[in-house]
Amino acid sequence: MKYLDISKKTLSFVQGDQVEVLVTAHDSALTRFANSYIHQNVKETNCHVTVRVIRDNKQGFAETNSFEIDALKAVAQKAGEISDFSPKDPVQRILPGKSDYKQLDLPDLATISITPEQRAEAVKGMIDYANPLGLTIAGAYSNDHSYTAIANSNGIEAESEGAGANLKVTAMSTDSSGAAEVETPHVSEINPMMIIKEACDRAITSKNPIAIDPGEYEVVLLHYAAAELVGMMNWSGYSARSAEEGSCWTQFHMGKQIFSDKFTVFDDPFDPRGGQRAFDYEGFPAHKMTLINAGVPVTLVFDSYYATKTGKNNTGHATPASGGWGPFPMNIVVQGGNVSIDEMISKVKRGVLISRFWYSNLIRPLEIEFTGMTRDGLFLIEDGKIKAGLKNMRVTDSIIRILSGLIECENVTRSHDGIICPAMHCKSIKFSSGTLF
Repeated sequence: MKYLDISKKTLSFVQGDQVEVLVTAHDSALTRFANSYIHQNVKETNCHVTVRVIRDNKQGFAETNSFEIDALKAVAQKAGEISDFSPKDPVQRILPGKSDYKQLDLPDLATISITPEQRAEAVKGMIDYANPLGLTIAGAYSNDHSYTAIANSNGIEAESEGAGANLKVTAMSTDSSGAAEVETPHVSEINPMMIIKEACDRAITSKNPIAIDPGEYEVVLLHYAAAELVGMMNWSGYSARSAEEGSCWTQFHMGKQIFSDKFTVFDDPFDPRGGQRAFDYEGFPAHKMTLINAGVPVTLVFDSYYATKTGKNNTGHATPASGGWGPFPMNIVVQGGNVSIDEMISKVKRGVLISRFWYSNLIRPLEIEFTGMTRDGLFLIEDGKIKAGLKNMRVTDSIIRILSGLIECENVTRSHDGIICPAMHCKSIKFSSGTLF
């Protein structure tokens, strides 16, 4: 059976005031390498059928990863039983009804069809490039094919599929490293030789790193680093559930100019560079919306429950209800600017270039204050040029403060960890301590 047929079939096995069946399935494959050789090649195929039953405004969930009819009947019955024993919610639960959706392109067949041999050949080419430079490499090359289907008793019938590929590599010497990555729905956009050259150039340029004192420095953030900051903002920033719980930084700054006017953020489910979606995990239609407009937070995101609870409009941001996460923006895009990275660097009298962060964590979510280490290429900029590689530093700073000083954005935006983002030039970032490496 097709996945939507499985949703509809399972729906027929249970009675309730409202019933929803969500089917997700994926095929994913990965070739991993370290110390300049391939050490792992894996493939996984899995599925999940999640049934939600609402009776007398009491909600129950059950899940299976089998498509066998007996398993579907059993999971439907179990969800109904759990709903009968669940507490009654004082907020009326109203699942979405039948909708029309924007037609999206089918996933890229070449991306779905990448073979282990193709991934291995790409890795071999990168190893052959790095070895004569005295560098060892590590990383992973993956591709995936995913499906989502939703049917509910209010008439929702929705299905979609997507595909993506990701190649990331780290090149290492005895005292330096450099990393590069491309993630895309179209494998034709992955050029392994360009990726390895980027990583190796960064590793070579950062050899024999010097130390600088902790403190505040003008900064250029490559898109990898900038996307990590934007991702941390996302986790604590836009959800109506987080706002209700008092843990959402946006609610305290709504309508206020807290960032540079160069900083605009969208949630765009139709951007072809990311994982496009026509609907959320309740089957409500998706649409593009502005989250931060020229430095001003302008909205939160809602699902059916929090729309009803707050009297706001559903924005189509439901996550799987069984997870309990509440609404969440899933397609973050930061608006680009009109300068290149080289032009940004040329304007810095004395500062640093940060390639990326690692082990980053929020320490004060309402101030979006975080701490994390630099990695895979930290550089000193003097008189508009890269002067030397630097020993890594710990950053402890507020993302609000950093991005309030955003001077300009790169004229190219790229996807990293699901965030489409440009490189950024900011007035300063605060290093709280140094390292020995």
